[in-house]
Amino acid sequence: MTERPDYDLIILGLGTAGASLARAAARRGLRVFGIDNRALGEAGARWVNGVPRWCFEAAELDPPRHPELRADGEGFHMIAGWGPRRVTVPSAGLLEVDMRALVARLQAEAAAAGATLRGELRATGLVQTGASWSVALSSGERVEAALVVDATGLGGCGLVSSHRPDRRDLCVAAQAVHEIADIDAAKAFFAKHKVPVGDAAVFTGVAGGYSIVNVRADISQHTAEDGGAPPTISILTGAIPGGGHTPGTVLLERFLEANPWIGPRIFGGARAIPIGPPAGVLFEGGVLRVGDAAGMVFAAHGSGIGLHLLVGADLATHLAAGRSPEAWQARFHRRFGGMICASVAFARFSATIDGALLERLLASGLLSPNLMRAGLLQHPMRPGAGDLPGLLLAALRGPELVRRLAPTLVQMQRLELHHLRVPEGGAELHRWLAARDRLLGGS
Repeated sequence: MTERPDYDLIILGLGTAGASLARAAARRGLRVFGIDNRALGEAGARWVNGVPRWCFEAAELDPPRHPELRADGEGFHMIAGWGPRRVTVPSAGLLEVDMRALVARLQAEAAAAGATLRGELRATGLVQTGASWSVALSSGERVEAALVVDATGLGGCGLVSSHRPDRRDLCVAAQAVHEIADIDAAKAFFAKHKVPVGDAAVFTGVAGGYSIVNVRADISQHTAEDGGAPPTISILTGAIPGGGHTPGTVLLERFLEANPWIGPRIFGGARAIPIGPPAGVLFEGGVLRVGDAAGMVFAAHGSGIGLHLLVGADLATHLAAGRSPEAWQARFHRRFGGMICASVAFARFSATIDGALLERLLASGLLSPNLMRAGLLQHPMRPGAGDLPGLLLAALRGPELVRRLAPTLVQMQRLELHHLRVPEGGAELHRWLAARDRLLGGS
């Protein structure tokens, strides 16, 4: 009789992806052991991120509240360069969330559901012991589980081959929250760009096509109940240095230098974000990759947080039902892969757009508020019936722009359909992946 392993699941990495899975799996009765290289209170992203509200609901997770929630449904103004041409998405349905608080909440709820979580530990080795896997830890201990999950982020855990995106599919992003030293000057900045204070001013294409400086002020929300907390400015930047552009870290520094009304830094961070296609083979050698370690990022806006919440809940439900990680690999590609790869195609198209072309696209109406809203909320980016009259008018105004954009929209649709036909493994999976890569390459 085979001895039962210590745990059903060992999770390496307890940021958003790992902590979300730990929480969902423990709540479904699985025995979970999770570790992180850093102290638990320092795991995961340490900045503010936009997360669609519906992702919390779909992951059976209560939506965030203050102070975890920093903004809810404010307008989103996508501005070509530094303006004035723009597309405005009113009440985008995107929550601005403090990742430090979200990760802490996920970890706390995982522990309350029975998961064992430990920080300042790393995996140093992996061996198969019958039907289970034994993980050696930096503490000298060994822990056994039926499945090991790598949620350690870009670069992987080092126990199996890592997912290595092309340099052109890496966005270097930076985000920081600062005090506002001069409220009148802050108000003047937003008035100059015709953006209501509290909405997001998103300056797009400032360092190559796929680049932003996203700025939102929190002035009116600070009241006595906040204990005298100062008004703040939230700044998110990102660009693709592999394309020869200025990275987001430098864009942030330059923006701070150019706007002396911004005061001391409160918190923030920076990271390279994979915005290419997700790993095709997610499960090998007893290890299942999730999160950034598998390239699970919605490339259209360079965030994986909402997706990581969804993946954690979906994978936990799958494993709790006794289904195999190989079967979930195919399920992931069918349920999420087409949407991700379609967003990769759109992101690659946007990387080819210079400032002049972006202005023309925004002026034409082809990049409509509905299309932009779908991208922000991680929905399929395709025109709805209500968009058709505006798109027909845009086509009449700029047929050459339609010729430029239409192939990408077709490519996105083909990628979504292709992912519905993914096989579960073997040679067929590798042929399917080769076809996926050809579709992404446009050939």
